[in-house]
Amino acid sequence: MYIVYAQGVYRHTINGVFSTLELAKKAALKEALKEYDGYHHFVVAEAKLDEYVDDIEPLFSVSSECRVIDRSVPYNRKPLSRQICMYNTENKAIEILLHMTQDMEA
Repeated sequence: MYIVYAQGVYRHTINGVFSTLELAKKAALKEALKEYDGYHHFVVAEAKLDEYVDDIEPLFSVSSECRVIDRSVPYNRKPLSRQICMYNTENKAIEILLHMTQDMEA
């Protein structure tokens, strides 16, 4: 089983439990698309059914990165462009999953 949860400074909401890694990755991407600021990483972790553990081990995370903000428009939360990236457990970007522009998000 694969669990997707939001991680900021602290662990936050559980966003879902999935039977395949591909479904968990899609869910993490969907959650990252909802956030413009990239504060949370949506972590994908593996858990074994009917097995006691102290904690789950993260496999990777997904978050917004490389945001380009239009500073001429006050309080505009939507960046001009951003990338949704996958990160390894050392918090290094390992793959760009999606490149978004403001026109695509409108």
